[in-house]
Amino acid sequence: MSGAHLHPFRHINPGVGGGILKIDSRDISLICLFAAAYAIGVIVFASISFNPFQVRVADAMLPLSIIFGPPAAIGFSLGCFIANLYGGYGAINVAVIATSLVVVLRTSLRAC
Repeated sequence: MSGAHLHPFRHINPGVGGGILKIDSRDISLICLFAAAYAIGVIVFASISFNPFQVRVADAMLPLSIIFGPPAAIGFSLGCFIANLYGGYGAINVAVIATSLVVVLRTSLRAC
């Protein structure tokens, strides 16, 4: 089967069955785009994003990981890490773990 029939953002084997995930320049640019968009979305709404009860408006973008797959999952996790550096509660907290879990689960459910 040739690669012409595949969706432009889907990989031939997205990591299922031990395949290697290949990242090209388009994937790197998508990772950077999603990381920047998430970090900006959290920092712009910092007054509600970094309270004891965090309301992150940028989490509304997380369903994009279903459409764009692993680049979105990696980008949102990286964006959450970057936003937490700005927030002052530490780079690694529950938000990073939760965001990473959500996008990985949504990406894996897309394959079903």
